[in-house]
Amino acid sequence: MRLSVADGGVQFIVEDTGIGIPATEAERIFDEFVQLNEYYDGTGIGLTVARSLSRRLGGDIQLDTTYTDGARFVMTLPIPA
Repeated sequence: MRLSVADGGVQFIVEDTGIGIPATEAERIFDEFVQLNEYYDGTGIGLTVARSLSRRLGGDIQLDTTYTDGARFVMTLPIPA
């Protein structure tokens, strides 16, 4: 995980070296109970919860579709004044 400050907000950047996520699925993966590969464990709600919490705090989380060595998620939260 990396942390950076940019444009009045804090960015948390998380990367993995897994199979990656196609850019065409970049929004769908945040839907409840979505799993792109049935061979992996999990219920498919983790990203939904993460996005919900981010948005309640005034930010957002997105998949970086330019990353090609797995998956990269960027959560941006505002810095309170």
